[in-house]
Amino acid sequence: MISRFLVFFIITSIGLSVLYATQSSDPSPSSSIPEPQSSGTPVSELQDPEELDRASFSKSPDEETGNGEYAEISSSPEPTASNPSGNQSLLRGKDLRELIELNEPVQAAMNDWLTWLRPQLMDSYENYRYLKDKIAPIYEEAGLPEALLFALIATETGGKVHAVSSAGATGLFQFMSGTGKRYGLTVEDGFDMRLDPVEATKASIAFLNDQMETLNQSLEKSLAAYNSGENRLRRLNRTLKGVDFWDSRFFNSLPSETRTYVPRILAAAWLFLHPEDYNLQFGSFQTETIPLILERDTALDQLSICLGQAQDQRDGWFRTLRNLNPRLEYQDEIKAGQEIQIPTILKDAYQKHCLEGDLVERARELHEARFPELIIYTVVKGDSLIKIANRFGCSTQEIAAINNLRAPRYLIRIGQKLKIPGRY
Repeated sequence: MISRFLVFFIITSIGLSVLYATQSSDPSPSSSIPEPQSSGTPVSELQDPEELDRASFSKSPDEETGNGEYAEISSSPEPTASNPSGNQSLLRGKDLRELIELNEPVQAAMNDWLTWLRPQLMDSYENYRYLKDKIAPIYEEAGLPEALLFALIATETGGKVHAVSSAGATGLFQFMSGTGKRYGLTVEDGFDMRLDPVEATKASIAFLNDQMETLNQSLEKSLAAYNSGENRLRRLNRTLKGVDFWDSRFFNSLPSETRTYVPRILAAAWLFLHPEDYNLQFGSFQTETIPLILERDTALDQLSICLGQAQDQRDGWFRTLRNLNPRLEYQDEIKAGQEIQIPTILKDAYQKHCLEGDLVERARELHEARFPELIIYTVVKGDSLIKIANRFGCSTQEIAAINNLRAPRYLIRIGQKLKIPGRY
């Protein structure tokens, strides 16, 4: 009798265990999902490393900061090429003017734009105007206002297509590599698609759409995610469920940079919509472009020198030429017969200044000039300072001075790394 009871008990226990295991392997929608971890990297000191072009507009007057981090993981639906935003009415038909709250942080950001950041705001607008025809319709199709597009560009890069941060965020909208790949910005034929203003614009829409869907349709929280990382905002949004972005509990839980970044975007958008209220004049530009078939070998830097300040362009045409030809590096030789895009108003200046003459030759010489670079040489068996100096065409005194070697013996050892002066 006892044996039968034990057998029944064992069979029943096994059955219950199997049933529990089966149910556990198929979680219901309410099952807890492990929280994704951000692998984003803080973006700081936007710059074009080739131009050493420091983007001061992303910093406060006395604090060098950057533009946050981009999370690399998202559980949101993938965008498609035909529908880059995944949802063609991101603001749900609301007017941006109704969404922007003119509170003290936004007003403080407007003060920045209208004072020490005004030059960058003006530059951003001019850069944007040359890109507008290509990228503004993409935002319009997605139900996003042009003012928001301009504000993002002005805050992120000032409209510099080739901007690169010290953390590797790249392009007009400063996507990190992993995030860019998630939104279709891969490397194609050696070209980083983050530098393509059209494709980067589509990716920015898709990113914002994902954040709007996740963050309760809050534009401010979505912009904060763009800056400080989507996973950070998701965690904060869960912790402070239902709390408004401007609520002190939410706002002051954000990084200090993000607390400036979001108001700055909203302020730039508001100024774009209401310039006359603040005695702000964006100016008008002839931004039509044409394809130009080059008549001689050149590079974008040479063209910029030859074009000078044609059409009374105070800052020259380098930035515009780069933005219009994102696949070209500014020192890359472009062969005669190739086509580039230039502003229409430069057609006559090209014919007059960029085909022949002393200026063309000076521009070529400057294009070929390079800063000398130190060579790092590792000492091997049998080396002496004299042999090394003769090999690199310099004097022993030069090498000794650079490497703090003491006369008269100038002792060196195998494996030692020496700095060798470069030559012009």
